[in-house]
Amino acid sequence: MLTEVGRLGPLAAFEDVPVLHWHGDTFDRPVGASRLASTGVCANQASSVGRHVLALQFHSEATGTGFEHWRIGHACEIAGTPGVSPLELRAQSQSPAARSAACGEGCLNTWLDGIPQAAAA
Repeated sequence: MLTEVGRLGPLAAFEDVPVLHWHGDTFDRPVGASRLASTGVCANQASSVGRHVLALQFHSEATGTGFEHWRIGHACEIAGTPGVSPLELRAQSQSPAARSAACGEGCLNTWLDGIPQAAAA
């Protein structure tokens, strides 16, 4: 879920687009960081500090094939996360994976384009 600030920046491409996350870990935002996105389980899915720092706690780059490799490689971690099933993750990820990965590429390109360039010496 994007915040108002999140809708105005590079993450706007993710409005109503499901993304991959299964983690049980979370963190407190650093002082001065703006919350850009959250879920019911994790308040800090994305944040930023100014125009130079973009922090994501989800995998915007995950394609169907890439996710399948992660799902196998991290099966114990996924299975150990309360309320998360490896089989449900697999079923839920197949349809939106390509759209999510395209939005991730657009998000990162928009963010990189917005970073002020240093003057050449």
